[in-house]
Amino acid sequence: MNSPKVTLFLFGTLINKYFIKEFRHLQNFIDDGTLSSRSHILRLALLCLLLVLVCVYFKIFIYIDNDYSPTWSDEYTYYQNSKMFFENTSLHGAFTYNGKGAVIFGANVHGFAYPLMNGSIAKIFNWHQMNFIYTNLFFLLITLVIIFRLKFFNLYQKILLITLILVYYVVPCYLFSYMQEIIHVFFAIILSILLYKIYKLSEKKYIVAFLIVIFIASLFRPTWMFWSIGLIPSAQSKKETIWYILISTIYISLSLVMMLALFEPVPTGFMTSIIAYLKNGQILLAIKSLKSYFGGNLVYFIIGRPDEPFFYLITRYIFLILTFYFLIYGYVKKEKFFISIGQISLITFIVYAFLYLPSGMVRVLAVFYYLFAFTLVTYKFKRTLAILLTILVITFPPTMYSGFYNFIVPKKQNGIEYLNNTNLIEEYSKISSCLLQNSTTTVLLEDIPEDGTLDYLALPLKNASGHPINYIVNYFNAKLDSSIIDYVLTKPDKVKNNKTQFSLILECSNYKLYKFKYY
Repeated sequence: MNSPKVTLFLFGTLINKYFIKEFRHLQNFIDDGTLSSRSHILRLALLCLLLVLVCVYFKIFIYIDNDYSPTWSDEYTYYQNSKMFFENTSLHGAFTYNGKGAVIFGANVHGFAYPLMNGSIAKIFNWHQMNFIYTNLFFLLITLVIIFRLKFFNLYQKILLITLILVYYVVPCYLFSYMQEIIHVFFAIILSILLYKIYKLSEKKYIVAFLIVIFIASLFRPTWMFWSIGLIPSAQSKKETIWYILISTIYISLSLVMMLALFEPVPTGFMTSIIAYLKNGQILLAIKSLKSYFGGNLVYFIIGRPDEPFFYLITRYIFLILTFYFLIYGYVKKEKFFISIGQISLITFIVYAFLYLPSGMVRVLAVFYYLFAFTLVTYKFKRTLAILLTILVITFPPTMYSGFYNFIVPKKQNGIEYLNNTNLIEEYSKISSCLLQNSTTTVLLEDIPEDGTLDYLALPLKNASGHPINYIVNYFNAKLDSSIIDYVLTKPDKVKNNKTQFSLILECSNYKLYKFKYY
């Protein structure tokens, strides 16, 4: 058994001891002497639902075992960027759009924080196919422990909130993937707790902690900075209001700076074109582009795209309804906490209506599901909770079935195929010895690997002398700076007739490697 699995087992054992201690009160949870027969049945049903969910998660964990690997393009980049840090102690993206990466660190579009975290974990436990899954499980378990330790929750509330988290389809689908959504469950619960304590106890230490956690979370996803808006309704005077508005303005401005400096821009993306207009002094064109982009995306946000799953649209509307529900409730009841979470959610919705990334939006907006679930459980909105839980229980089997066969099974099959494909691994390992040995080299992948391919996994990340190998994956057919390209990797059936610029140095059954000469 490998060391990460041993660590996870020991950690799980400690959690289990704590859970057993809590569940000694199960008799009181089911029947505390004041509940009706109907309430007894509902609480017992909730407990049974939680046990079923735990069994489902455990069954999937046993199924995936060690024969597991990424299948999506995003997963490949998370995976290989982290491996780049593990092998080279470099935060430069293994796969970038332009070969240069972000202004700072050279990270790719996902930023530097994920490779730093996952790569550092690998340096402690060594690199393993399952490291990402163990890390996801760790953050989920830590989140559940935090919930169980909440003193202002009774056991019923703890079990209810945990059930609401585990039954939400985003959690199981991304828990057993190489995507990085589970750490945001952790951040969402921590920030929800701190925000509640800010409004409940009015202590400055929680405000400081809230801002620190927001900053840390924003290193992974800059939009967390918008949560700083949640402090404004807590102000007790005009002076405090000004201070909190100033802090929020600084944090939101900082999120833009982080996006521009720490994350590689998408070559054909909206921000890239706006920045290009502004650099050329074409302010009117920048404004016109801004107006057109926002208008078009707002329509798509409301009615959805033709190829967008209907469930995505429904999810957005549920979140929007809850957002306005909390805002109206807060103003009517004069509850500042509800005004706060309503404002955070609404501002973020506006930002994402502006950007409109359907699949990404479902994942990013999931943090508000955790915030809303925490709020509903904390303030005991029984009817809303009953409706929400019923919807989730009904939709969980089909979404989980689809997620299992579309997300999890392909990763298992990919892992088995990769580990058994010794020819592929051996052929790609030859690249290391053929590249320049005295410096970092940049290789253009002329053919974009598709989801499910094994090529991404087999590419070496350092040459024979230990220098990093950076790859350009030109997804958007953007114009590249040819002067930084050292080599070109193509499919074996491709032929480069320009012998002046391209000289073949390695040919295998899986690829051809050309030395590129820039003129």
